[in-house]
Amino acid sequence: MSPMWQMHGYFQNRVARKLEEVLPDGVVVTESAIRTRDGTRVADVAWFTREHWEQARHEFDATKAPLICIEILPSSNTKEEMAEKMKLYSAAGAQEFWTVDSEGGVRFFVDGSEQRASGLAPEFPARIEP
Repeated sequence: MSPMWQMHGYFQNRVARKLEEVLPDGVVVTESAIRTRDGTRVADVAWFTREHWEQARHEFDATKAPLICIEILPSSNTKEEMAEKMKLYSAAGAQEFWTVDSEGGVRFFVDGSEQRASGLAPEFPARIEP
């Protein structure tokens, strides 16, 4: 396993807990493996509907992406790799892609376009306190 920046795990935990709070009718997974057209990728945090989770929980890598896929930055991934993950997750069925930066800023994307807030979780804050 690759060593991680301490704040990566911190933000991963905080994002997962906040998602459970604002979207209690779904399932939050950390380190969620997702099958894409370019192999398996892993979202730092993901949110599934309960119905979708019933299928995905028995799979090694989800054959259909969770509705929300989140990456915690900085990571070993470049901007280009993040853009590629966004495309891959979207093609696999994700409706939203979020990033969390090193200061706790949250950015929300739908179909590659940045949004002011999440459409699926409008109560989710645009900043996680570090």
